[in-house]
Amino acid sequence: MKINLKHNLKLFSIALIAIGTWLIKEKIESKNPVTTEMVREAENRFYSKSTKIINTDGSGMHLFTLDADYVEQESSEVIKFYDVTISYSPQSKIRWVLKSDSATKNKSDEYFILEGNVSASDMNEMSESSVIKTDQLQIDPRTHSVKTDKKVDITIDNNILSAKGMLAILNENKLELISEINGSFFKKNIVSTK
Repeated sequence: MKINLKHNLKLFSIALIAIGTWLIKEKIESKNPVTTEMVREAENRFYSKSTKIINTDGSGMHLFTLDADYVEQESSEVIKFYDVTISYSPQSKIRWVLKSDSATKNKSDEYFILEGNVSASDMNEMSESSVIKTDQLQIDPRTHSVKTDKKVDITIDNNILSAKGMLAILNENKLELISEINGSFFKKNIVSTK
């Protein structure tokens, strides 16, 4: 077997070039590490000032109006309203007006959560108004129900009640206090049947 020095030198040179190329490539890649940026998926969000939402039933009858100074979409599931007033239409014959610092509406829920300085006032023209105050209230405008498990203070014709937890059906003028009920009633408001 004849060893061809010229042929072996060519093979050795090719191998040396391959190893050298590989080493240079490794050195260059280590100097310039591959960086990947986290790209956050863009969300379509909205903001609105001085917003009025008018809700109607299936026949188009006006049920209630929600007024807010500012509205923000917090996520694809949650909308937050600020400085809120909810009033029912005259056709609904519900005389209650609800106010709060904020209201939250989740896409999956039919109700709103009112929070911060929540008040519900009965605008009954025949007697002094009734006022319910609490820190948080859940309202379902379709069923006209409001409820909370928080402390509530209720003023009815200058009589004061407080309780923990409440359920009210606004269109039936029904109010159920849940627990820890306390009250003060003035004698002039007590009617005797004698």
